[in-house]
Amino acid sequence: MKLYYHDGYAVAGDGSAAKRLILHGPIIKVELTPWHLPAPRVTARLLLDTGSDISALAQDIIGSLGLSSLRPVQARLADGRVYQRFLYRMSMHLPVSCAGQGAPGGTFMFSANSVGQEVHSPPDMRVSDGLIGRDFLSHFQFRYDGETGSFRLEVRQ
Repeated sequence: MKLYYHDGYAVAGDGSAAKRLILHGPIIKVELTPWHLPAPRVTARLLLDTGSDISALAQDIIGSLGLSSLRPVQARLADGRVYQRFLYRMSMHLPVSCAGQGAPGGTFMFSANSVGQEVHSPPDMRVSDGLIGRDFLSHFQFRYDGETGSFRLEVRQ
């Protein structure tokens, strides 16, 4: 097996998929709608972040969905700072497979709460539009393979 090095990390194969995974993390494309409503529908790129307690979404995406906040919450950042953010409820439509079923899966609709986050880069310059934290990931099996640059999100059976 051939290993390539990128910024101090060893990656396998031609390295392109693994480089993306190392540089940007596991990012999944989802469709978002207001909670239990079919429209408006917004496509977002979200980072699967196992280090985050709660999911977060760029404020402009929340605005595009026309969401109203449920209540204020305290959000703690990785560096320990605490901010007050507002909590929103929406539906996420995710491409997932069914764990242990050997089936390709399909789209899974899940009601989720998310906090709004300030993003200071325009949407076309962003790597992601937010993150999916453990509040959401705890309902799934997440398989991460850094060597191949792949990951799977599977519905728990």
